[in-house]
Amino acid sequence: MPMKYSYNAGYWIVLTVLVGVACSCSDAPLADDNQPRVQIVVSSLELNYGLVPTNETSEQSIEITNSFSFGRTLSGTINISGNGFSIIKGGEPFNLAPGESRAVVVRFKPQSLSSYTGSLTISHNGLNVSNPIVITLKGGEEKTGPSAILVDPSSLDFGSTQVGQSPTKIVTITNPPNSLLDLIGTITVAGTGFSVVSGDGQYDLAPGRSRSVTIKFAPGLVGSFSGSITIVHNASDTVSPFTVTLKGTGATRVVTKISVTPTSVDFGTVLLGQLVQRDLTISNPIGSTEALNLTVSLASGSTGYTLSGGGSFSLIPGETRTVTVTFSASQKGLYTGSLKITHNATNVSSPLVVALRGEKTSSIVLSVSPASINFGTILVGDHSEQGVTIGNALNSTGKLIGSFDIIGSGFSIVSGSGAYDLAPGQSITLTVRFLPTTNSSYSGSVRVFNNGTSVSNPIFISLSGSGQWKTSISVSTTLFDFGTVVVGQSAEQSLTFTNSSSSIQTISGTVIFGITSNGFSFTQGGGSYSLPPGQTRTVKVRFSPQSSGSHGGELQIWHSAQNFSNPVRIPMQAYGQLRAVTLSASPAFISFGGVRTGQTLDRTITISNSSASTGVLTGSIGMNGSGFSIVSGMGNYSLNPGQSTVVTVRFSPINKISYSASLQIVHNATNIFSPATVPLSGTGQ
Repeated sequence: MPMKYSYNAGYWIVLTVLVGVACSCSDAPLADDNQPRVQIVVSSLELNYGLVPTNETSEQSIEITNSFSFGRTLSGTINISGNGFSIIKGGEPFNLAPGESRAVVVRFKPQSLSSYTGSLTISHNGLNVSNPIVITLKGGEEKTGPSAILVDPSSLDFGSTQVGQSPTKIVTITNPPNSLLDLIGTITVAGTGFSVVSGDGQYDLAPGRSRSVTIKFAPGLVGSFSGSITIVHNASDTVSPFTVTLKGTGATRVVTKISVTPTSVDFGTVLLGQLVQRDLTISNPIGSTEALNLTVSLASGSTGYTLSGGGSFSLIPGETRTVTVTFSASQKGLYTGSLKITHNATNVSSPLVVALRGEKTSSIVLSVSPASINFGTILVGDHSEQGVTIGNALNSTGKLIGSFDIIGSGFSIVSGSGAYDLAPGQSITLTVRFLPTTNSSYSGSVRVFNNGTSVSNPIFISLSGSGQWKTSISVSTTLFDFGTVVVGQSAEQSLTFTNSSSSIQTISGTVIFGITSNGFSFTQGGGSYSLPPGQTRTVKVRFSPQSSGSHGGELQIWHSAQNFSNPVRIPMQAYGQLRAVTLSASPAFISFGGVRTGQTLDRTITISNSSASTGVLTGSIGMNGSGFSIVSGMGNYSLNPGQSTVVTVRFSPINKISYSASLQIVHNATNIFSPATVPLSGTGQ
């Protein structure tokens, strides 16, 4: 029976059997009619990876198949050659039974921009094609340079730069519009004092595109500096690399500083007839390299102020001078102005301005009594009141004018208006009330705004007090979470609630469930109760699901306490789960391949009860079919959740035929039908 083979567009080797036609095929020599023939099929004769970025990977595979071999094993070896290509799977020697396949995965990892070629060689005992089979490997693409590279400018001179300064310049690299290919390469900078701000590293410029490289020159010393930008490229008109020279000179840094303390002056409120002076310190700090030349004067419009120690003067590095500003206004009012300092310092702009502020006022003396109020401990729901007197002293020279308010919860003003206007010798009394609503400490203040000349504005009268519950309840938990409970079983949780020992009365009420609380029941503490101060009640709740799924409800504690809303609500959540047993068998099927007659081959199957099961997996293990036998693990089994058993199956062919059978697993699992089967197959050779 002569044979021929060919390769189609999908790169498969196709074998065609011609019955009754005589031919002689050198690529597929015929064995004797009584000998089996080995035939090999390869899925592709070429792997082309195309362009892959440098140091990245791409993977492709081919498949080797033993096809139409009439019971004979296809054997062989696989080798690879060519830089950049490697086998990551399936490269070991192979023995394939009829119908079996082997996948070979080849990885391409280029190290540079160039073309890569290689080959995958398959040596084999197949009779239908030549030996070996060679599969071509290709990847990458070698790029040639464009017609030109433009670099502008070709050199950079930063000139003289003071130490501590860091000017920048830009070099532009361009791939001309008439280029045919991308301009590719790398950019690096070298040289002490020079560094890249942006634009270095690898680049890839299409025709007409540019790359800007920003260079910084930061001399650390006085003297000359040189460096270079190295541009590696693939241009065809210019030698690579292209070098841009860098140079610059570090010059002595000229530093002149000025320091002024303080930076603004507030004279506050000053009584008529009083003079207030403030000093300002001006210095040329150590570290300056030049003299500080400056002029100090009052700015235009600075009415009410006078200056001494000003004018024009110079300070050498480290020298200090003090000038004095006097607030001398003779009439009431707010006065603003500024001190102007013109200078040659380099650390701040000139002129430097120091703001001046002051207010002239008459003498108004405010008195407050008491300075603080402590209401002590008050039962929640009750209140206490005390008075505060605000007065304008008899010797004041003007009206005391202002307003007041309360800061802090629990306190309020119940008499006295929110504003006041008091002539010398007059006063006003405020009534402050403390009404606690919780069992806690309270603090606050009466805030008194005023125009007094002897006190701050505003002044604060501190308030304090404590609230105490008549009755107070505390509960040990805010949630009942029973988790997952198997239907037919139950779980129990408990809480305690207490009439606080600080209470002065008995609390009473009832403990009940909300109307949707199916599956929950009291085992202790439900119903009516009465708790004197300091006593505790325990409530126990049982969850007994009758069905699967989520269950929810609410425990309600009705009470007469003051500190909680009524009732106290405790959410309950749980999940009912049906009893479940899960069986798994691994592997799900076994192919023993080809085994010589008279010989044996063993394989194992693991049978498991999932750790998530809620019951014991039981049953028995048997065999259905000839040619196979159970070596170990046969018969009855019992597996707790998470346990497994191993069954060893042996294939013992006595004829050169195909065998099939199944392992029979009788079980009580709920996830699959019983019996579960594991198909077995093999071929006698």
